[in-house]
Amino acid sequence: MNKIKAIAAAFILITLSGCVAVNSVYKSGTESVGDPYEPKVETESLRFFTSGADGLEKKYRVYNSAFREGSVDWMWYELIVRNLSDKDDGISFKEIWLDGENRIINSTQKEMNLKEKDVYLEYSAGVKTDWKEGYYVLRLFQDSIKIAEKEFKITKIR
Repeated sequence: MNKIKAIAAAFILITLSGCVAVNSVYKSGTESVGDPYEPKVETESLRFFTSGADGLEKKYRVYNSAFREGSVDWMWYELIVRNLSDKDDGISFKEIWLDGENRIINSTQKEMNLKEKDVYLEYSAGVKTDWKEGYYVLRLFQDSIKIAEKEFKITKIR
């Protein structure tokens, strides 16, 4: 009987300790630690273009939101973000490519370096798959925050 009471008491203490409020964490007693779920960038532009495996210089890119089936091998995106960080920092973000049925085609973790002096940053990346007629979506996340989403379509050759 004493073992049951001891186990019940331990369970209650564990449960109550999980309910206790936690105060904010401070560095040096004066500076608060930033919220890891605050966006560190803000999307200015997200555009699509096609190219080969090596990408394409900016001056040769043709941006669009509709592409012909059979003419797309690699789908690339160009992301331009405004830096919200007030210090040099690095962020990881996730790109998720979805088809029209909301199924994941590709998902990749990427890294971006933020410098305090940078106001805007540009990033581009591509993915190769068997692009068929239909709608597709690219979603970009920093931690669990969606920072960008854009749709494009592949049309039949007529």
